[in-house]
Amino acid sequence: MAMPHILKGMNVFLDGEQYLGRIEEIVLPKKAERKDSYQGGGMGMPAKVYMGLEAMETELTFGGYIPKLAKLFGNCGQRGVRLRFSGWYEDDETCDSLRVEVVVEASMSAQEIGTWKQAERAPFKTMLDIAYYKETANDEPVFEMDQDWPVPIVAGDRTRLDKALAALG
Repeated sequence: MAMPHILKGMNVFLDGEQYLGRIEEIVLPKKAERKDSYQGGGMGMPAKVYMGLEAMETELTFGGYIPKLAKLFGNCGQRGVRLRFSGWYEDDETCDSLRVEVVVEASMSAQEIGTWKQAERAPFKTMLDIAYYKETANDEPVFEMDQDWPVPIVAGDRTRLDKALAALG
């Protein structure tokens, strides 16, 4: 019987400082292409034409207030926050491990300090708009995109990006 890789652990790093035990949830960005329909003369149905990617966002929930992260809200620029997410997956049948890492450069779009109630947890949430995204699995490139690039790098293959950048001068 085949078993899926199950997320067994995760961590987040901000400027090299880890938040193991303090991070509760990471909502990783959705990767979605933006496509427009095109139907020229003689075409029986429209074709979907690649027009770039949708905006990428991520959300983090910590078990309590994180002063270093709180101080980054309102930073100038699209890349004021650099984070690395690390996830450890394991196959319960074979015990094979898989390490997935995501690096983002982003700006904070929102923070929620939560509801304060004495003697109860007050989760700290932060939402970020992503300018740069890089995903690897066991150090193998999966997907990389920068808001300044016309196309992404897929599985480490830069061919499409290099051609697009050369064409743009």
